[in-house]
Amino acid sequence: MTTPKEFWKLSREEPAHWVLTDVSLVIEREGLDPGEVTARLGVSPTNSAAPGEDRRSANPAIGFWMLECDERVSRVFSEQLKTVLEAAEVNVDELRRLQGEGCEVWISVYGFSGNESKLSFSAHDLARLAALGLPLRLVPNLNDR
Repeated sequence: MTTPKEFWKLSREEPAHWVLTDVSLVIEREGLDPGEVTARLGVSPTNSAAPGEDRRSANPAIGFWMLECDERVSRVFSEQLKTVLEAAEVNVDELRRLQGEGCEVWISVYGFSGNESKLSFSAHDLARLAALGLPLRLVPNLNDR
């Protein structure tokens, strides 16, 4: 049983942060040729699939291209985000052209989050995200680790 003193201490503690995060730049479209995206951006993806190659996709006509920054690059969320933002900023004009051609382009943040956990973005990073004009998709995994 938790004593009132222990409860007060627990209620004042800093909430936990998301863990095992990864940040990705994702480009997706029906009929997308990942090789063409690689050539246009001048960046090799960490993951990609031509239409029909991704067995997990609900729509086999969708192709995707992804530049993912995860714990193999850094375990620090802000460094992961910085890496992906730099890649997107260098290619922002080409990303907008791809959007104009019907591609969905977004920044994805995935991670394990527990009860009342948080994910902190600096004001500077939020300004960079806003300047890109790309959607930000947060994908919390609430499963026990």
